[in-house]
Amino acid sequence: FVSAVYGLVGGCRFLLFFLVVGLVAARSQVLQRWWPFAVITPATMVVMFGLLQEFVLDRNFLTHFGYGPDTIAAFQSVDQKTDDARAQSLLRGPNPLGAYLAFMITIFTGMFYKFKSYRFSFGFLIGGSALLLYFTYSRSAWIGLAISLAAWALLAIKDKKVLKYLLIGGLIGVLVVGFGVYAFRNNDNVQNTIFHTDETSSASSANSVRFQAIQDAAKDVVNHPLGQGLGSAGPASARGPSPKIAENYYLQVAQEVGIFGLILYL
Repeated sequence: FVSAVYGLVGGCRFLLFFLVVGLVAARSQVLQRWWPFAVITPATMVVMFGLLQEFVLDRNFLTHFGYGPDTIAAFQSVDQKTDDARAQSLLRGPNPLGAYLAFMITIFTGMFYKFKSYRFSFGFLIGGSALLLYFTYSRSAWIGLAISLAAWALLAIKDKKVLKYLLIGGLIGVLVVGFGVYAFRNNDNVQNTIFHTDETSSASSANSVRFQAIQDAAKDVVNHPLGQGLGSAGPASARGPSPKIAENYYLQVAQEVGIFGLILYL
């Protein structure tokens, strides 16, 4: 029962958060008027501190504010190489920061496109956010940003000619990056940045464990297409006799509520 409740809360918290904020925003004239300020101000602080953290401050600077082994790590690194520290700013880790930046870069891009008189400011924020996003080394966030910007372009840009050039440019960019990664796949910097491992490390085992977890979760979904109940997978399942960690949130949802439940969730 505890696992089921924990799974329900964990699975629905995003939707409930969006619903509550959406209802409040729809009825609040203050938010309708000041939402850009409420969004831009904290994002600017996160980006500025993250860049200071990357280029100026000591890696253990956050220990002065309670970060540490008993709370949240003051910093994380790629493949446990301290020379390749991953940016996390004031968030709880590099991946949450990457997800936040992917969202904010999309917001800033929309504002850059809409508010022509403030393009220098939004361009500066986009550049700083993109630089910080790179130093998170969050591969999922990079992919998420590409998808997010493509979705924004399709929804927001009405000029078909401009949209065509943007999509072609984006496709060329993806091909160039893909070719570059393949061509320099044996370079240590490329290996650490893209694969989070190189020939001198043992992190490949971590990647293989993660891939194996995703494979096992996919097989579990195929074998139980109707799901196995709330709390049967993900962090909630750690409270039960047989934990199942999918390493993929969507697979976790499908394990719990089945394929049809995942479709409804999406």
